[in-house]
Amino acid sequence: MYFIQFLLLFPLLFNYSVEQPVLVRLHYDETTPSPSGAQVIKLSGDLQGRTYKIRMAHYKEGVVSYKILNEQAYVIKDTVFSIRIAVEPLHAHEVDFTVEGETQIVEKAEVEDVLHSILLETYPTRTYTSNDTIPLTSYTSGALYEVMVEGKKQQAGSYCDVRNAKLPPKEWHEAFNMKEYIWFDLFFE
Repeated sequence: MYFIQFLLLFPLLFNYSVEQPVLVRLHYDETTPSPSGAQVIKLSGDLQGRTYKIRMAHYKEGVVSYKILNEQAYVIKDTVFSIRIAVEPLHAHEVDFTVEGETQIVEKAEVEDVLHSILLETYPTRTYTSNDTIPLTSYTSGALYEVMVEGKKQQAGSYCDVRNAKLPPKEWHEAFNMKEYIWFDLFFE
């Protein structure tokens, strides 16, 4: 009998000891002078006191490599916080990413197409919670298409097709036949 009571009470005890997920709203600050070179992402919700990490994901030719950019988790001090991500081309195949939140992190990356790549919003298809890994922004040359220009086939790109598809970045290579791109995401601990 006591065993059955314990089994019935155990889930209640577990629910009270685990932090419940909360809604997280994501908003891109449109006042940034050059959204293709720097983006400010605002996140809001009942987030005060929660901790988070930022991760960079690099998709290249079928393989995704991940790197946590802040080994020490950041603590959110309010219900709204901002993260600024900027990119600066260094050479034909190398860029610097600057991620500003609680501190400033600079991360170098080698990419094939620096000339045509920009920071691009990762519009969500649904509302996120604190249990989700939340894509913040990406660095991509967009979806490439062959078009006819004056009777000749040429490649053209579309950033809007990628952004407006509202797909998670990890699915872009399949949907748009992309060979390489980078995205940044956030997850709560």
